Amino acid sequence: MHMSEINEISVFIPAMAPHPSLPHASAASRLSFLAAVLGQLVYLNSERNLAEGLLQKWSWDASQKMYILELKHDLFFHNGRKVNSKDLEFSLLRPFFVLQRYDESQYLQNIEGVASVKPGAKYQSGMVSGVRVLDDYSVGVTLKTPNPHFIFMLARSTASLLPQEELEEDHLTWKNLFVAPDPIK
Repeated sequence: MHMSEINEISVFIPAMAPHPSLPHASAASRLSFLAAVLGQLVYLNSERNLAEGLLQKWSWDASQKMYILELKHDLFFHNGRKVNSKDLEFSLLRPFFVLQRYDESQYLQNIEGVASVKPGAKYQSGMVSGVRVLDDYSVGVTLKTPNPHFIFMLARSTASLLPQEELEEDHLTWKNLFVAPDPIK
């Protein structure tokens, strides 16, 4: 079945657990949910080598000292909007703009300029020097220090693409995602 033929996805969530999209959900439920619903930028195949996910290509540009990440050109969000490089920029930087830093930020904290982001700040494209939109489908990522494992860190289910317009200003809460009351509160 082609992804464009899928109209709806249902995920069973136990009633007594926090919604798996929430940062305080168990790691097992959260990572499984994110992988199933959002996909991943890259995957590790059975030989533990990098394989395409939402990115179709990645490379190191030695002359510019940056990673070039290129999205597949036929990606759409669940709301029907076509994915572009500004979505990749937002998704890579989003963890640094939430009030409470969590998992994703520790894996990407080597990106140049993220240390100056104030938690809770309003996100705007172009405000972090280490992530630059290069064209409609590509971004360049500059790190503070060399890290040959950077692309491998993108092979996590927490590294995916999110449509900024579908999230509340806290960059965590989905606007239109049905979430049962959180039993932890």
